Amino acid sequence: MSTPKRVRREDATSYEFAIREPQITVAQGEPFVLETRDALNGHIRSKDDHLDEATLGKIFTDGLSNPAAGPVFVEGAEPGDTLVVDVLEIIPAATGFIGNQGGAGVLLGSKYSELSVPFTELVEHRVGASGTTSDGTGHVSNGAVWNLEPHIGCLGVAPRRPEQGYDTFTMQSRYGGNLDATDIKKGHKIYYPVAHKGALLYAGDVQASQATEFAGSANECEAEVTLACSVIKGKQPPFVRIETPTHLIQLASQRPWEDAVRQAHLWLLDWLVEDHGMDPQEVITHFNGNPGVQVRVYCTYLSEKTKGCVGVQFPKASLKPIKR
Repeated sequence: MSTPKRVRREDATSYEFAIREPQITVAQGEPFVLETRDALNGHIRSKDDHLDEATLGKIFTDGLSNPAAGPVFVEGAEPGDTLVVDVLEIIPAATGFIGNQGGAGVLLGSKYSELSVPFTELVEHRVGASGTTSDGTGHVSNGAVWNLEPHIGCLGVAPRRPEQGYDTFTMQSRYGGNLDATDIKKGHKIYYPVAHKGALLYAGDVQASQATEFAGSANECEAEVTLACSVIKGKQPPFVRIETPTHLIQLASQRPWEDAVRQAHLWLLDWLVEDHGMDPQEVITHFNGNPGVQVRVYCTYLSEKTKGCVGVQFPKASLKPIKR
């Protein structure tokens, strides 16, 4: 069995979903490995390092975060196609961090004085049943423990027009980007429209675990990611889509969020009617009454240029027609 192609961590330094020389070229179905840096490029190593200018410098003042590996050129991908990314494995490093941005955003003016300053918690990642941290546990200083559920926070392809936004912090578009969607994880397929030959795929900003990034960062870490890609010819999704073993999930990123939720429902309606042959009235019946149809809120951290991310999931078990 041949060794998979790999992008080394020292080369995972792109801050743009840009059109440039590929770091590796892969065939469809060929597994490959991307070694990713953490979102803040190694600047936070202790509880004394914070989400502030003193620790981060230009990363903080200029929003320079989420270094990514790539681009990866996928053979056979052409403009007008769909790139399907299979997430085969995500193995977080042994340690992560949660940076809490005190005295800013939603915490500005909080009645709790201890939240007026930034603070940082390191997270120890212990291995799980697999022998890796892919299914391990996170441990913090007060003794709290939770299951790790690693996902790729920043994954996408080079967009058609740079003016749509293409840096690895603010790009939240139909081509992917910094969506922080926790369902971009092991065992799931992610669908992206292709704008350029080879698709030009990038990945970075792995989080070993995430709530909704309420007032700072999730559990940020370095990681090793294994992916494989395939291509659906001649058709494209309107925005990023996710397929899990049990659900179809349509993402959207807009403000206000009620617009994003409405748009995700409408795009999911199209997906179910056009690709799965469902009757539109049946779909709306599910949207109104099926408890398996749920809105998923992924990232609630908003900045001047970011919009957050939501999704609407539909259970695969309900793809069959309703009996009347």
